[in-house]
Amino acid sequence: MIRTLISASLLLVFAALHASADDWERYEGAWFAADAPADFRAQVAANATADDGPMTVRFIAPDGDVAFFIHAPLWSTPTSETDGAEGETLLGERTAKTGRTQTTWRTCRDPSSGKQRSYRIVRGNDGATLTVYGIEYASTEALMQWRPAYLRFLKSVERFAD
Repeated sequence: MIRTLISASLLLVFAALHASADDWERYEGAWFAADAPADFRAQVAANATADDGPMTVRFIAPDGDVAFFIHAPLWSTPTSETDGAEGETLLGERTAKTGRTQTTWRTCRDPSSGKQRSYRIVRGNDGATLTVYGIEYASTEALMQWRPAYLRFLKSVERFAD
């Protein structure tokens, strides 16, 4: 009987821990929705808000070691977020055209903080659409730790049309 109660208690504790570790929230911007870990803080870019809501949001982990990024304007409104900041080093960039889109992958590193930012910039070949996905990370370890969550974030992104 005691053994059963202990086992049941342990199962409840494990279930509670598992539920909190898998706690995600849906976030809706002006023309997109995405899921992010519930304990991440959403930071809206000040210059990227439309009448209907934000177009550019960074989801920052509590420890600040990683952040997920989305820029999803109605049309192809650009963002300066993917430009290298002053002092940053461009580590790599490549572009590929496939079907109806052109995708650019860009990675920058801030030598003062050591953080890296990697972006996937997807433009419609007609120039009418733009979506930017990104991740900022403090170290390779942080990137590897949060990679599965980032991939889940990417899969959850839903774009809205006018």
